[in-house]
Amino acid sequence: MIWLILALLLVSNPGGEIKLNLTDSGKVEISDQCIFFKDTFNNSAVLEPGLYDLKVGFNCSPGDKTIFLDGKTYATVRIKKLDDEDLNNATKVQIELLKTKKELSLTVEKLQEIVEELNKSMLEIEKLEKEKASLENELKILNERYEDLQMKYESISRELEGKKKKLMEMEKEVQSLSDLNLTYRTTMLFLVSIFIGSFTSLAIKGMRKS
Repeated sequence: MIWLILALLLVSNPGGEIKLNLTDSGKVEISDQCIFFKDTFNNSAVLEPGLYDLKVGFNCSPGDKTIFLDGKTYATVRIKKLDDEDLNNATKVQIELLKTKKELSLTVEKLQEIVEELNKSMLEIEKLEKEKASLENELKILNERYEDLQMKYESISRELEGKKKKLMEMEKEVQSLSDLNLTYRTTMLFLVSIFIGSFTSLAIKGMRKS
């Protein structure tokens, strides 16, 4: 196993970067938090085999740091010592970098919140659009019903007007027949009167002759 340990001996300076070649999947943990994964700023993660970038903080003390895979030693990171001036400058840069990263992270979080709010607004707009389409459809149906009822009303109105005209004609016909009946009755009374008068005159004459 000596060749494996030697193959996984990584060397870096504070502020440097190293690549971790992971041949097996599992939980990776780094003994010192000054060494962390570049993309997550965490010093532990569950990973699949692959090549991963590690960042060595400027505040990392010289010496050997251990990388564990599922609790077992997988690699050793040897941190070299910087002189005091370089270490001081590097630490300031690291602090500023971490501050910038933090601000960037907060900005990303705010952006995500804005995106979530935008998505909610889009969903609300979509909901309102569906409600609008539904109301427009209902309005169309009501308009069609109104037009149908309007046509039926006009048809019934025409039919009623026709019946009114027919009723007026029938009333005129009844009045005409009533007038005719009155004329007929008057004529009959006149004829009866003449007949009775003639009959009475003849009867009187007959009585005189006898």
